[in-house]
Amino acid sequence: MDKPQQEIGFLCRAADHPRETVLRAMEKTGKRAVGCFPLYTPDELVDAAGFLPVGMWGGPGVSPRSGQYLQPFCCSVMRANMSQALDGVYDMLSGVLIPTFCDTLKCVAENWKAGIPNIPVFPMVYPQNVGSAAAAAYLEDEFIRIKEKLEQLAGRGITEESLVESFDRFERCRSVMREFTGLAASHPDLISAKTRHKILKSYYFMDKPEYTEILNGINEELKKRKGSRDSNPVRVVVTGLMLEPDALLNMLDANRLCIAADDLAQESRIFRVQGSREGTVLQRMARRFLDQRGDPFLCEQGKSRGKHLIEMVRQTGAAGVLIVMMKFCEPEEFDFPVYRKELDQAGIPYLYIELEQSMSQAESISTRMEGFVEVLRNTNASLGNGSDRSAHLLR
Repeated sequence: MDKPQQEIGFLCRAADHPRETVLRAMEKTGKRAVGCFPLYTPDELVDAAGFLPVGMWGGPGVSPRSGQYLQPFCCSVMRANMSQALDGVYDMLSGVLIPTFCDTLKCVAENWKAGIPNIPVFPMVYPQNVGSAAAAAYLEDEFIRIKEKLEQLAGRGITEESLVESFDRFERCRSVMREFTGLAASHPDLISAKTRHKILKSYYFMDKPEYTEILNGINEELKKRKGSRDSNPVRVVVTGLMLEPDALLNMLDANRLCIAADDLAQESRIFRVQGSREGTVLQRMARRFLDQRGDPFLCEQGKSRGKHLIEMVRQTGAAGVLIVMMKFCEPEEFDFPVYRKELDQAGIPYLYIELEQSMSQAESISTRMEGFVEVLRNTNASLGNGSDRSAHLLR
């Protein structure tokens, strides 16, 4: 096994065994850990306080105990987080940050206090209208509040120097991740859809300098290699909350789908916006969040997600869009009718699938996926003959 494959295997194992990965990072760095619920938690503040930020994105199992705190119609990611916390999976955490972007997150922030009282929780309220003139000042104040909470938890202050170092560290990491997604699309023979997902997911459980170094090494090796030997990959843009469970990832690989680009909350949305170089660190952090566009969790009067997806399809040469809808994720569900019309008008094929993180099998989705891939292959062939793409939409 050559070095890139070893490094890829290491990151994939890190993603498959999050608890072990976090414990290893804590032992190696001597840091305590703070859990970070989706989405957009200020990881730089956690890092500057001397903690390891740990992403909390659920998992395949949900125990009945979670039903004491969350209804069955809540998002499976939140139910899994609550279930794992009640079962002691997160006992190594010194605290938890929970943004309140949706009703379920608001419930979790309060129920956590009753269900897991041994781990302090710090709810965060982000401005929804990112275009408001007051949003930046408000968000900076919110970051200051969380900074003070983390300082109390750490038992020491956060210096401006440590903040600058953390901000630069995370900007470097996000830059390497952006580069990786572009390189991965050119090497689907080495970076399958499942491998791509796990490499990006391992970010949430590792110490960032180590993760950045390993991923940058993979990038450098990919640059040296020629593009994929697969002359006819089916390239798609993926959008939604996350690309899970493994049953879905296995399906993508079985159908030889190449992810040309993604608009996933767990993946590119966290690193697609580059931070500003002007102002204080807290101002730059606020600006990076407020510059986010096309996100269903944020209020945007002229919704730009559809335009963003269409542009990604055209820039990458993708054949269509795969819409991965997490069941009961209301912000994502409410957004779909808007960008669906725009995809229709642009003549871009798409497949809408609904799933839960706890699914172990997905035969019905598999059949639809196979049909979608066949449509995309036929579309590509027809376009080569000058046919109209809109004639091959899969409703």
